[in-house]
Amino acid sequence: MPCNSDYMAPTRYELEIVATAKLLKYIALDLGLEVSPAVKLLSEDRNYHKVTRPVGDELVATLCKTLHDLDAETVDRLVYGNRCREARELANWWEEHQAADAAREAKENKVKLDRGYLFPKGSGVPSGKKDQIMAWYNKLGGEGQSYVNLLLLVRDNRDKKVATNVSKD
Repeated sequence: MPCNSDYMAPTRYELEIVATAKLLKYIALDLGLEVSPAVKLLSEDRNYHKVTRPVGDELVATLCKTLHDLDAETVDRLVYGNRCREARELANWWEEHQAADAAREAKENKVKLDRGYLFPKGSGVPSGKKDQIMAWYNKLGGEGQSYVNLLLLVRDNRDKKVATNVSKD
């Protein structure tokens, strides 16, 4: 019999991805949908060794897309309405995933801001205003929710510029 690693404990990543597969299975069964063979296989605790980064990324993207595609009432029922362990785990997963998405988007947008992509020519944000926005952003620490507010401020400035241009015509 060849040597193997069956005796080793699964990694945190493997545990998280198997939990994600279980949540996909929970949603499919609740909605009366067929559970894919891959999700069935990965949702069993003994199949940690089948978890790879591409498989994990696909499962996470599928669960996220599934929740985004459902109407708000169904999501609310699945995530917060059912009084079961799976619903509580789904609520935790969904809230953590949304926070991670927001942090990732903020980081990506920070790179765009640093490289000047956020204020392209013709964006409607005057040079002086860019400096004010950047000073305000840096004063607030330049991270998290303050960055979301920065993006909203930039968007509002663009909208005002567009509205001003439209009203003059």
